[in-house]
Amino acid sequence: AYTKLDNSVLMLMLTPGFNPEILDQIKSKAKGIIIQGYGLGNMPINGKETLVPKVREWLEDGKIVAVTSQACYETDLGQYEVGREFMKLGVIPTLDMTQESAYTKLIWSLGHREDLESVRKIMWRNYAGEIWPLNGNGANNGKTNSMDIMGEMARYHELTRKLYESNTQLMEVMGLIFSKIKKSPAH
Repeated sequence: AYTKLDNSVLMLMLTPGFNPEILDQIKSKAKGIIIQGYGLGNMPINGKETLVPKVREWLEDGKIVAVTSQACYETDLGQYEVGREFMKLGVIPTLDMTQESAYTKLIWSLGHREDLESVRKIMWRNYAGEIWPLNGNGANNGKTNSMDIMGEMARYHELTRKLYESNTQLMEVMGLIFSKIKKSPAH
């Protein structure tokens, strides 16, 4: 029952100068693709190397497009404008799954479901500790942990941004105080 796999998934590592037209040649043979983006999962959005039109075509044709990082850290498409552009299109970020986990999970999920929302739910559900925010066995005494992973990540990044801004403001105030102390007649 749960052993069906659909191997019509391609893992694509982006390289500088990648020609997006190649995606046309493989689209008819694949139900899904995992693109290994740069850094946190970023991909070109401008110029002749932009992937936006091709990714949009894949999604409009009912294909699954997931994005992972070439690096050894999480995929966070919400961090930069280029990633947010692909999030708007509907790609599935693989969060902090390894590339192997993301691939295995996608071929398994396509063996059971084909619509984007069902596949997205499967990809974002932690089954065996492959996603850090829900690290564990994926089930809590038979109950599915329904934590909103993207919401949690967004809250984490918002808190990080606020902390950075607070530290920046604190440093500005300390610098102002220090310069006034330095200029005071007692020094």
